[in-house]
Amino acid sequence: MISSVNISSGLNPSLSNKNLVKKEPIAQQSEMVKNDKISEIAKQINEGSYELDMKKTARAILDTLV
Repeated sequence: MISSVNISSGLNPSLSNKNLVKKEPIAQQSEMVKNDKISEIAKQINEGSYELDMKKTARAILDTLV
């Protein structure tokens, strides 16, 4: 004889309030990182200390084309 299995999560719906945890959207976090990186590069260019890594640049171009 086969009996049914009752699966219960053990969580009370009133205890799982989704409004307690606020997360920033991923797009906003990645935009902040991009803006920080861009501002850092701009600062280095203005100071004259920015150096271009030709090997990395060539590899990135190759990866994009292939």
